[in-house]
Amino acid sequence: VIVFPSPDDEIQVIGKGWNHDYLLDRAKTNKNKVVLHSECHAIADAIKRNGEDECFNELFPKATIFIVELESDFAYETCHPCPKCDPLLRAVGIM
Repeated sequence: VIVFPSPDDEIQVIGKGWNHDYLLDRAKTNKNKVVLHSECHAIADAIKRNGEDECFNELFPKATIFIVELESDFAYETCHPCPKCDPLLRAVGIM
């Protein structure tokens, strides 16, 4: 979830995401699937909801991302972005 502090001290969710598995055609690649990480999905969702200009100029520089992973069947734990997603978050301005 990417959140943004609104002027009235409320927290506004600007993007949501979760991991997606995409199955690939084995005849074209040596992989069975690729995974779109939740961070990438949340960024794309924020841009879809708010537009590129608003996200890159206003929202992302002041935004915070909260990442959780499934710890067991009933619990979640906060975690850091993976080594591939961390540069993406920095590139769009989310620290």
